[in-house]
Amino acid sequence: MSPKIGLVFDDRGKVTVIDNVILTFVGSPITARARKNGDTYRITWIIANARDAKGENVPTFSYIAKLNTTTQAISVLAKPAHFAQRFSGKGTCVSRTKPPKDFQVTD
Repeated sequence: MSPKIGLVFDDRGKVTVIDNVILTFVGSPITARARKNGDTYRITWIIANARDAKGENVPTFSYIAKLNTTTQAISVLAKPAHFAQRFSGKGTCVSRTKPPKDFQVTD
C-alpha cells in the first residue's frame, strides 16, 4: 500500500489513479471506475499482469477506495487474487485544482 495516492477527477467524470505501486508495476497512471452515493465515492481499479524486478509474475491486485467528499477521509483496501491477505490504509485527502509538477494523465 502506497503512503500517497493521487486521484484525478476530470470534467467528464473520468477518474485516474496514480501511486508508487502503479508507477512500479504499470509505469503510468491508470483509469479507475467511480460511483458516487451521497457524499461518498467508491473507486475501484485493478493492477493485473504485472512483473517484479526479477521478471516474476505479481498477483493481480483489486483495489477499493472510499472517499468522503465532505470530510476528505479516504480508506483503501487492496486484495491480491487467490490469497486471503488484505492490505488497507486510511487518511485524509488534500484537494488540488492543478496537478503536481510533471504529472501527466493519459487518455
